[in-house]
Amino acid sequence: MSKPKVSIIVPVYNVEKYLRQCLESVINQTLKEIEIICIDDGSPDNCGAIIDEYAQKDTRIVAIHKENGGYGSALNYGFSIAKGEYIGIVESDDWIAPNMYELLYNKAIETNSDIVKSAFYYVENSSINKMHLSKLLIELYKKNSSFKLEDCPKILTLFASIWSAIYKRDWMQQNNIKMVEDIRPYEDNPFLADTYSQASKITIIPEGLYFYRLDATNSSCNTIKKTILNYVTQKSRCRNSLIKHQCYSKDIMEYYWVTAYQGTKFFYKKPNNKFKKEFYNLMKELYRKAKQDNCEFKYFKSIQIQDFNNILKFSFEKYQIYSFINNILPKIFTVKNTSKHKILTIFGLNIKFSQKLPRYIITIGRVLDKILPKNNKKIIFCSYPDYSDNAKEFFEYLYTNHKDEYNMVWLCQNPKDVEIPVKKYKIQSLRGLSELLTAKYTVNTFFDLEKFINSKKRINLQLWHGMPVKTIGYTEKNIPYRTLKAYKRNQNSFFFVTSDIFKISMIASFLMHPNKVYITGQPKTDCIFKQQNLAKIKDFIHADKFSKIVIYAPTYKEALRNCDCREVQHEFNNIFYMDDYSQEQFYKLLEDKNILFMVKPHPFEESIYKSFEQNNVFNHPNIKIIYNKDLNTRGLYFYEFFKIADLMITDFSSIGIDYLITKKPIIFLNSLAKEYNKNRGFTLEDNYEIMMPGEKVYNFNQLLKAIEDAILTDSWKEQRLKMLPLLHKYCDSNASERVYKIMKGLK
Repeated sequence: MSKPKVSIIVPVYNVEKYLRQCLESVINQTLKEIEIICIDDGSPDNCGAIIDEYAQKDTRIVAIHKENGGYGSALNYGFSIAKGEYIGIVESDDWIAPNMYELLYNKAIETNSDIVKSAFYYVENSSINKMHLSKLLIELYKKNSSFKLEDCPKILTLFASIWSAIYKRDWMQQNNIKMVEDIRPYEDNPFLADTYSQASKITIIPEGLYFYRLDATNSSCNTIKKTILNYVTQKSRCRNSLIKHQCYSKDIMEYYWVTAYQGTKFFYKKPNNKFKKEFYNLMKELYRKAKQDNCEFKYFKSIQIQDFNNILKFSFEKYQIYSFINNILPKIFTVKNTSKHKILTIFGLNIKFSQKLPRYIITIGRVLDKILPKNNKKIIFCSYPDYSDNAKEFFEYLYTNHKDEYNMVWLCQNPKDVEIPVKKYKIQSLRGLSELLTAKYTVNTFFDLEKFINSKKRINLQLWHGMPVKTIGYTEKNIPYRTLKAYKRNQNSFFFVTSDIFKISMIASFLMHPNKVYITGQPKTDCIFKQQNLAKIKDFIHADKFSKIVIYAPTYKEALRNCDCREVQHEFNNIFYMDDYSQEQFYKLLEDKNILFMVKPHPFEESIYKSFEQNNVFNHPNIKIIYNKDLNTRGLYFYEFFKIADLMITDFSSIGIDYLITKKPIIFLNSLAKEYNKNRGFTLEDNYEIMMPGEKVYNFNQLLKAIEDAILTDSWKEQRLKMLPLLHKYCDSNASERVYKIMKGLK
């Protein structure tokens, strides 16, 4: 046989029950130019005879018999005699898809990668009916199919799975990459760190090609011996390897500690682990190194950070007691949060508490608001539902330029999720209310604070969250009387808009006095003109991989108001709401034009998008969903992405008007216009298209043509630029400064 393309190493030990299924899947590969190195590692059962039997039938099989030396020893022997361009590993209690090595090898040649890795299936109870796919690998593929470890450190958190990949043999030899043999088992962990840290290119294939059996009798996950203690040692070796190969950047380090914590806790909690105390002490010793690394636990949940610190702080006995109490309490009572209530369950009895401050507290607060003196230097900021929008940008302007002049405080839905250098409190809290009642200035983007405000001494800057294309306030249909009462309290506020047409609209919507509505532009559009985060933005979305970038920012669909329910599944199968939508045609357009399609959900709808993220319509390497929380953790704001985007697609969202400042193409989806106008209504009932400065499309065929036109010729440019002065008086980065100067002059 000519030089094999892939050498497949099958280490064999005590797996007589599964071995034939494994070997059948390997010999029937669609890639025929392979060698199969079966290594009987002193197996006590009939495995040796089985591999000899297969070797007689298939000349590609090399049967090796050796004394027991462990998994690492068997693989190293295979590495030493392999002749293929690439090396693969198949564990003898698993099986593989017929085309696995053909797909991996072809991708390796196409991309010239050191490692090519596929997704894989976990198989429970040896049943293909109880399989689940390694979704994290697919998530990573959607973000970047080829990368170095430093570009995609999150791959460290994936289950080791060294067998669902192929490795370039010459590269392994040049870098002396081998399995460790001195300590076993869990040798795959240091091997993973060695390969990832030294690879110049790792490529992912999203198809599930390997079937990993979770219930194999001799699996290291299921066999609990004293060697379980070696898991901590092997995890520590991963860190040493990353440091040795100078591949321990801040982000890699943060993800290393995620996987170190998750892995050690997994084995520690094994119910049949008889070596818990020894394991705990080793685990604690390992965790101390996180302090040496100055780990910030960026990717930990708050409960995990607390647990990590408890392990460092508590003795084994004290941690056992603490864990017992934490485990037994949920069986006695639980607390569940809903949007409106906390539900306390005690022995099956539900007790409901309001999430909001009681009405009598609000009434008392409004009385106190009239009486209490105001601190002329205190500004309260609030943005719903998260730290974003105009309030965020105006705050950052003030903090950068005037922080010594004011005492700034933020009121948030979830203060723990917001990293800002000022005091922050929950909106519906007594401490938040006490701060609010003594503040001279308030800044918000919805009606979050108006019900607490009653003093004419206060100056409330209502920056709002977008210019009103849709009806709002007194112009909106079917508004409850209680809501109209809340709007009345808003008449003491000061509004800030982008042009004369929106000044008129805002006056009509909230019955404002004209002297209380100012044309300044919106603070959030200031960042469109700033360049400081440009490199970070491009890196986040891998912009250099794509020829064009399209933003899709639909409006808040729940605002259809009169609909009793939503066909959410239908929405995410047909995100453009068009009867002739074809996912196949949409994907083809993205691929042919090399377009990155960035989806930015409305903040109120992010949770819905997350629940459907694995839906087929989003499961494509050219599609990326952008969430506010991801942006906040990176110190980014979505409007900063406008400067690198080539096209905006939206429907009735005011984001299209904001994007107009860039002078770049905009497409408006009007397939739901009639229904939306009937249920909610537009500011200009019969002429709402005046508010849409771009091409309007009503079906999918029109949308495809509009996208091609926008990125190639932009035939709407002249009309769009004519509409610009109607909707924006200013097109610069000084909106926050204008708002600040007006604020300074208000009495």
